Amino acid sequence: MSSSTGPLTGLPHLLRLTLRRERLRVPIWWLGLLLVPAATVAAYETVAPTAADAALLQANFSRNPTFAMLIGPVHDLTSAGGFAAWRGGMFTALFCALMASFLLTRHTRAEEESGRADLLGSASVGRHAPLAAAVLTALGASTAAGALIAAVLTALGTPLAGAVALGLAIASGGWVFTGVAALFAQVGSVARSGNGLSMAVLGVAYLLRAWGDGYQGWAWLSRLSPLGWVSQVRPFSGDRWVWLLAPALTTVLLVGVAHLIVARRDVGQGWLPDRLGPAQAGAGLGSALGLAVRLLRGQWLGWAVFAGVFAWMFATMTSTVADLMQHLPAVQRVLGGGADLTAAFLSTASLMLGIMLTAAAIQFAIRARQEESQGRVESILAAAVPRARWWSSYVVCGLAGSLALALLAGLILAGGVRVLAPQAGLSFARVLVAVSAQWLVMAAFVGLVGLLVGWVPRWVGVAWAVFAASFVVTFFGPLLNLPQWLIDSSPFSLLPELPSHNLTTQPVVLLTTATLILLVAGWLGIRRRDITSE
Repeated sequence: MSSSTGPLTGLPHLLRLTLRRERLRVPIWWLGLLLVPAATVAAYETVAPTAADAALLQANFSRNPTFAMLIGPVHDLTSAGGFAAWRGGMFTALFCALMASFLLTRHTRAEEESGRADLLGSASVGRHAPLAAAVLTALGASTAAGALIAAVLTALGTPLAGAVALGLAIASGGWVFTGVAALFAQVGSVARSGNGLSMAVLGVAYLLRAWGDGYQGWAWLSRLSPLGWVSQVRPFSGDRWVWLLAPALTTVLLVGVAHLIVARRDVGQGWLPDRLGPAQAGAGLGSALGLAVRLLRGQWLGWAVFAGVFAWMFATMTSTVADLMQHLPAVQRVLGGGADLTAAFLSTASLMLGIMLTAAAIQFAIRARQEESQGRVESILAAAVPRARWWSSYVVCGLAGSLALALLAGLILAGGVRVLAPQAGLSFARVLVAVSAQWLVMAAFVGLVGLLVGWVPRWVGVAWAVFAASFVVTFFGPLLNLPQWLIDSSPFSLLPELPSHNLTTQPVVLLTTATLILLVAGWLGIRRRDITSE
């Protein structure tokens, strides 16, 4: 680097490059972030068609601590905007945080890990320019998402001030985790460690918020959480703008610390030195499957904690949901299930757990493409490991890992229902089957990833697109009055509503057959194509 090069030299060029690389990925995130609040506002007349229904909605949900733990505290459910802020504000901010965190890590630590940062460093690029470009892109993407949400909610008839407050509150999740990811991108030397630490902080933030919102006397915990700050803004219920200072100042502090560390470490190295591994590999690393298990075990443990926490939350909600929904006929119609409201709620809970864990299954299987694109597969294949065996190792991890998560979540939910809601009259086995059966859909998505990796690895992101579309159609289709044939086209809609109904043979055979066809096709493809790091 020449003496005339400043710390931010080349920033405009890097910013344009980063925006160009994200021109397709970020709009997809925007669409997903926009959907939840917009769909909730559109569906409000179905949930509370009259003022009396709205008053019942407010009265019943505001005194239920379990829903406060899961979603957040109730401020105002008598308007569509207030209902959208409660129903989707916190979770949308959580996903905005994921978007910003992944984007930041992808353009900082992942670039250094791949060696591309060295090429940039050899040109007239300032030491701080790559991080600054990634931070500006992540902050811009988060703020733009908030602006789009505000614009659409205003167009749907909600008050402008409340819509802007909700949009900024959701964007604040992305701001804070831009800073969190920027900091952790400097700590370790691999991208997955940065993402893992950011996700751990996000999980702690959710638990702090849940504990603070769900238990009297602990509200101060929620005020320590970036996700808790979303509800403190109170969109459509007072619009407390001052609470937006907390995420803004936190972001400035975290990004500032990250820039200080950048100036004190070498490119490609983390702030903390890498630990030397053992002189000899363990017996489990003697095969491609053993290596895949080793690489994925941290992700699996994180998903296991996630699945366990949510399964237990759903179990605690079961004891009160019947009484709650009995007074809310509109919500009862949305849940379905006829007279057995507890079984209807558990059907929805099982579906939600299945959707969450399908994301884990995709993440496990898609790791094969990540290893390939980063150029680490060639050394494995050079050790007389057939390509099909390497590919199969991640398919097996996707299938077995997701099955273990489904069983874990099912055991916790079934056990919790038996202990906390024995009056429901549902057997342990019936609830366990309701959650475990969702693995059939998870396996189908693993098959889809295997097919894409086997034939067209550059298009592996299609699996996430199909997953997102299936989630939207299944979860919001009834609320949005989508055509039934479209709802039935979702893989999640193939299974009956368990445990409200019995598991039949037809969806089991259909999903199993589809999975086998996808896996066989993917196996044939990986045997024929070249391995590439592009």
